Amino acid sequence: MCFAKPADCFAQLAIEVAKDYPEITLLEMLVDTCAMELVRAPEQFEVIVTTNLFGDILSDEACMFVGGLGCWVASRKHWVPRGRCSSRSTERAPNLVGTGKANPTATILASAMMLDYLGEAHHANSLRSSG
Repeated sequence: MCFAKPADCFAQLAIEVAKDYPEITLLEMLVDTCAMELVRAPEQFEVIVTTNLFGDILSDEACMFVGGLGCWVASRKHWVPRGRCSSRSTERAPNLVGTGKANPTATILASAMMLDYLGEAHHANSLRSSG
């Protein structure tokens, strides 16, 4: 049981779980270092596992590679103790409502990820291929 700061508990748990998957390389880094490396060499990352706050910061940064927060293109997955949640990787942009500029791509992709998780690959593939 960990009684330290939540980030310390998260890192300790990640290191413990990683022992069960020796084929996966675990690289622990501070969020500011990760942010810098994400800009410097994004191809080095296949999956980033982090806490909610840092994940929000890093996914917002990553969105800038595909057009910025307002374009709503990127999607992400969250694993939580009782399941999984998919969401778009951007903040809300209420100023775009009704302007014809909002792009629903990330919402559609996140919905497809959720359908995949629920075993509904046919419906997920339908979502991905429509448009």
